[in-house]
Amino acid sequence: MSSMTADGVSTQPVYAGVDTHKDTHHAGIVDEDGRQITDAEFGTDRAGNEAMLEWLAQWWVHQVAVEQTGSYGLGLTTVLREHGYTVKELNRPDPTVRATVGKSDPVDAYTAAQAARTGRADITPKDHSGIVESIRMLSTARASAVKARSVALNQIRDLVITAPVLREKLAGLTTRKMVAVIWSWRPNRAEAGDPVQGAKLALRGIAGRVRDLDSEIKAYD
Repeated sequence: MSSMTADGVSTQPVYAGVDTHKDTHHAGIVDEDGRQITDAEFGTDRAGNEAMLEWLAQWWVHQVAVEQTGSYGLGLTTVLREHGYTVKELNRPDPTVRATVGKSDPVDAYTAAQAARTGRADITPKDHSGIVESIRMLSTARASAVKARSVALNQIRDLVITAPVLREKLAGLTTRKMVAVIWSWRPNRAEAGDPVQGAKLALRGIAGRVRDLDSEIKAYD
């Protein structure tokens, strides 16, 4: 039988596991022998994290295994670490458990807790705080902008191919000069039914997108 401290915290070491999702997290607790103690569901917002911290405070939690520490479990992982918990990443479910008892949030939470107990969850989550995380997020945003710019430029080239009159005007220009020339056009919206004017309207819109993306990419550099 476990004993309690003066403030009501069990002195028996336990292990926690968390099955993470977009809107809810499900946590489970097992003791040193792997017996299931209890489980509970929490929201993923600040109030939910605080509720989980209060819930965990009932026990002496030796370690917490969290699923998807780089995505759905990222915020919770950060909060747990800030409050002194040792967190390990569970990057894949136990296939034997899935095969015998199926999948459910409580099952996955207890499976994660068992992984913390047995050491199967032995990966230390990446640190997503400080300058490293800032650089990662900025790099991701920049890469997305670069990809979008490439798509837009390909759209311009495809449209130009189908408009011989305009193709002649843009022949031999560098990408930057071509975008600048297209942006300088002032197509007549009242004559959008004309193929040339329609092409100019479409091309100028895409050129504007390229210019915006150029500014965005420059801001990340």
